Parts: sequence; structure tokens; C-alpha cells
Amino acid sequence: METNDKTYDFILVGGGIYSCCMYYYLKKHNPEIKILIIEKGNKLGGCIQTETYNNNVIYELGPNVFKLCNNSYNLIKDLNLCDQIAIINKGLVRYISYENKLYPLYLSFLGYIYFPLISFTNKIKLIYKILFKKYKHANSYHYDISIKNYMKENFDSQHYQYLLLPLIYGSSGGHGDISALSFLSRNLKLVHNNKNSLRIWNEKIKTIDNDIISKSSLTNFNNNNSMNVKKCSQSSCASTEYDDNVTLLNHADTNHNEHGHNRKNTYTTENSDINTNANTIESVPILKPVSITTPAHKQTPYKRLNKNVDERNKHPLFENGKPNQYKQNFVLSIIGYSLKIIRNVFFSINYTIYKYFPMLYSNIGNKFLQRIEEEEKKKYIGKTVSLNYGLYEFIRQLKKHIHENDISANTELNYIEKNMKNNIWTCNINKNNTKTNIYTKNIILTVNSKMCANILRKILPTQIKNNLEQFSYSSLMTANIYFNKEDITIPKNLFGLLSAEQNAHILGCFYANNMFTNRCENNKILLTLYIRDTNLPSDNNDEQLKKTILNNLKNILPINNDAKPTILNVTKWKDILPAYSENYENKLKEFLNELENPQYQNLFVDAGWITGTSISDRISSAMELFDYIIKKKY
Repeated sequence: METNDKTYDFILVGGGIYSCCMYYYLKKHNPEIKILIIEKGNKLGGCIQTETYNNNVIYELGPNVFKLCNNSYNLIKDLNLCDQIAIINKGLVRYISYENKLYPLYLSFLGYIYFPLISFTNKIKLIYKILFKKYKHANSYHYDISIKNYMKENFDSQHYQYLLLPLIYGSSGGHGDISALSFLSRNLKLVHNNKNSLRIWNEKIKTIDNDIISKSSLTNFNNNNSMNVKKCSQSSCASTEYDDNVTLLNHADTNHNEHGHNRKNTYTTENSDINTNANTIESVPILKPVSITTPAHKQTPYKRLNKNVDERNKHPLFENGKPNQYKQNFVLSIIGYSLKIIRNVFFSINYTIYKYFPMLYSNIGNKFLQRIEEEEKKKYIGKTVSLNYGLYEFIRQLKKHIHENDISANTELNYIEKNMKNNIWTCNINKNNTKTNIYTKNIILTVNSKMCANILRKILPTQIKNNLEQFSYSSLMTANIYFNKEDITIPKNLFGLLSAEQNAHILGCFYANNMFTNRCENNKILLTLYIRDTNLPSDNNDEQLKKTILNNLKNILPINNDAKPTILNVTKWKDILPAYSENYENKLKEFLNELENPQYQNLFVDAGWITGTSISDRISSAMELFDYIIKKKY
């Protein structure tokens, strides 16, 4: 076995978009940092792969689209890809395929009401139960329940079969035994997951911030407390009319009780406000005099204080000793709202002029530029998009920032161990049939749970390792098919379709060049099909496989005159999407809790089965882990 004595700062296992983003963020923060990306394939990108045909057809081997969020938009902006964003036409419609027919599903309340596969009675029942919370929340199940059983128990089977089952096919390629909580929180993002947040690194960042605030507050409190004690002591000496001031300070034990008793019996505090903006904590008591006979020489300082308080209570802002600012606040809020409207109108006018006549704006303020950026961002955030030349453009741009010596392709990580003395991870890799030990201070695993269990087999408890190995995944195939327009009957407004069949072969498809017109010629139709791998014979050769795919497609979209389309490719993706089996969240929680132990320090595990499978999920989680690492270390 060979040994490489070089110690890396970071080793990233897996060459998908997550690792490419993490490399980019780390190097942008510190160009001198030593990073190695380990990829078992021969190229970066993971499931993001874009191909071309005859230089005029662009098609995807993996995902076709993603929904933009703030983090993914910021990355696109950093990579100068904003002019490459392609937004899907709003007029396109999703369809549900059932029993050789297509049913449009409009993404609106009325679209739901008119959706024909679900009875009107069941729709009313579902709306009623949701409005009045007449159902059991997915988080309330201690031992997880499948989405199929959850819908039967709380709603009805029609909503499961005709709405949720197609969405399961489209998001994970799974079946009805998928975890209800996992599906609703991870795939649909309709509920908050109380067991495992998808934003695990943000949660850790908040913990660090709260600790910093708590320590800072405690330090400030102790400092302020000591300052106040000192001020109070000085004030007491200065304000009293005793001639024996020194005696009072030097003999606190003998005089404190008398002095405190006299103060307590002379005044009672009705209210106290804390001025949090001041450097010290100031108590502003509104004191109520109590008639108790005390020696005249001891009343003097308190009479002064009472006189000041009485004068302040006569101020017009006070009524019955309490500030009354409701009228002032109301007037100020109206003024503020009006000014905000005026500023927005003024900005809209300026922004419109700037778009068409930028030469008129020679000197532009930073605030105006920031506002323009925010307005531009609003056009894209939340939209379903791609890039003009395919999603692999992400990887191409990121690769420009990745040194080729920092990529170890065709390499597999066998296992890792930790030297507890120097806190360095030993990584045993296999490249060109040669096993080598390499070393790193930090390691980030972005692989699926089965591979993760194998890599961590020497350090994980047996039960947790077994749980990771038993997590279920879906294996899929993608097929890109190229038709002449007259050879197939297809709705003109088709965005894509999903199957509602219990044992569907073709789970769904995208009408690629209807979504993005630059994907091929106008007289052609380009479809991307998603097929469950296990539903096709394993002994098929390429020709038989293509024939089987076409026969299944004919059951969904009629092919005219027995036309023979061009099948551009068929790509198999093994264990590509987590299927979230029952009780998934509890087992995942056990694993994440285990990683909190000291022996796993500087080991980070983050993949689609933990923090979400969409492209925006991967980009966001990479950015958040980077923020956490920087905040934790610096």
C-alpha cells in the first residue's frame, strides 16, 4: 500500500454540484487552502449531464429544471450566468396520465376544483379538514407512517392515487410506502420537519450565534453590574447629607441594613424600564410614596428623587404615571407608510428610465444599484428554470475555478479512520487498482447512505451502519426521444406529465423544447422520459430496451403511422433518489446525533438523502455548510 504524506485541508468525496460549489466557496474564501475532490467517475457533475445531437439538439441525461432560491440565484450571479437563465413559459400545463388518457392539472384553486379524477365530495372534505385542522399532523407520529396509510387515515385514497402518487413518481421514483413526514417535508416542502431539518447547518449556525450572544450578554451584564455598583456607591455617598461618608463605606455591614430598611419602607416600585441601548442597565422606577415616619435627616435624598419623579409624571406624554404614545405612533406610522409609497413610486420611475436610457445615469448611488439588483432578483426567485445551454453550464463555470490537480477522477474511497492524537483523518483510496493512504484535516462525504455506511464501517456503531445500508433508493432510467411533429399527438400546452398508474413503467416525461424553445428545431418534438428501472426486463439489449420504451410510450401519447423516432440515449441511474422508507426520520436522527460525538470532529456528511435532492437544495446546503465551517473555525 502506498502512502501520500501530503495533508489536505479538505477532502470532498463525490464530484457532484455540491462538491463543486463547496470547492468554489472555500477557495474564494482562502485561495491557499488545499482541497482534493474524489470522484469515482471520469467527470464532475454527478447526475447533472447535458448532451448535444447534431449541434442543434440539447438534452439532459438527468434533471431538466430546478426552482430558483436566493442561494442558487446568488451562485448564478457569481458565475456570470444571469443572462443564461431560461424561465419556463407560465402558460404550460402539467398533466396526469391515467388509463391511457391525459388530465390537465392547473396549479390554482379552481384548477384543483375542476380536476376530474377526484370527486367533489372528497375535495370538500379535504378543504374542511385542512381549514379546521381535523387531521393528524405528520410530525405527531412517533413511529413514522407511510404516505399511503397517512392519506387513508386522515383524508381519502383518491387524493393519494391521483395527486400524491404522481408526485412521488416525479420526485423520488418511489411507491406509496414512502415516509409521510419525509415526503411532505422533503419532496413537497409542505410541512416543517420537527425531527430533522433540511437546513441542518443553519440550525448549527444559530446555536453558535446564540452561544456568542449569551456569552457577550453575560460579560456585558457582569461589567455593567460592577459599574452600576460602583456608581451606586459613589452616588449614595454624594447625595446623602451625612458628615461621616467614609464611615458609611468602611462599615457597610453595620449601616447597610438600616439604610436599606429606610429605603424600602419609604418607597415601593410600580414599574421599571430597562434601557437596552445604553452602555449600562438603567432602572427608571416610577415610585409611589408611602407615609412612614422617618427621621428628617434620612428623608432628604429620597425627597429629592420623589420630587424629580413627580415633575416628570406631570409631563404631557405621561398619564397616570405611564407613557401614552398611541396617537404619536399612529401618526408616525401613517407618515412612514406614505413616505415608503412615495419612495417606491420614485424608484419605479427612475428604474424604468434607467432600463431604457442608462446613459442618462452617469453617477449612480450604491443604494440605487442595490435596489435594482433586488428588483432583478424578484423576476427569478421561486421560478422553475434551466440554463440556455443546459444545466451542465453550472459545472462548466465552476470547473473554471477548480485546478485539475485538485480532482482525483476514477477514484473510490474505501474507508476512513482518525488519528485522535493529531486530529487527522486517514483516507484509504483505490485508484488504478492501487490502494493509497491520504490525509486530511477535514472530510466531507456527499455520497448516498449505502456508500457512507461502507466508508464509515470502521468507526460507526453496527446498528447505525446497518440502518444506513437499509435505506431504500430508486433506480431510474432517462430516455431522450426525438420526433417529427406530425409523428406524435401531444397537447400544445404540455409542460410535462406524471403517471397515476399503480405499476407505471414510464413515471413521467418533459416536453423539453416546449419548455425551452432553443432545445431543438421548431418542427421537432423532444421528450425526456423517466422510467422506473426495475419495471423493465434486466436482460434487454439496447434495441429491445428501446422497443419496450416505445411500446409503453404509445399507451400515453399516440404515435401516428407507426413512426420510428430517434432515441438519442437511454441512461441508467442506479440508487439515484432516496425513497424514504417508513421510520426513515427516526433512523436518520440517530445517525446525525451520533455524528455529534467528539470522535467525528471535522467529519461532515451532507447529501441529498439528508438535506434535499433538488439542485437548489444542494447549492443551498453547500453554502450553509461553508458558512458553518468558517463560523466554527474562525
